[in-house]
Amino acid sequence: MHEYAPFAVTLVAILAGILLNRNDVKELRAEIGSVRTDLKAEIGSVRTDLKAEIGSVRTELKAEIGSFRAEMNARLTKIQDDLNGFHRSLGQHDKAIEILEKKR
Repeated sequence: MHEYAPFAVTLVAILAGILLNRNDVKELRAEIGSVRTDLKAEIGSVRTDLKAEIGSVRTELKAEIGSFRAEMNARLTKIQDDLNGFHRSLGQHDKAIEILEKKR
């Protein structure tokens, strides 16, 4: 066991030096804090950009939907007018057929 004493003392001295040297940990904490701050700033910037982009897309979509509704309403009105004309024409033909049948 005495033959391991020099290795044990050296190992204990190295571990004590590591534990007592807290500068590496402080530097690491500072670097982590810096990265965290940078990430928060970047995330804030991305959020701001996304909100602006979403607002722009929302405005464009509202305009497109409004235009589509107007076009569909115009088409439906034309179809309704055509259908009403067809019913009037059909009614006139029915009357003409009735008159012709009565003349027989």
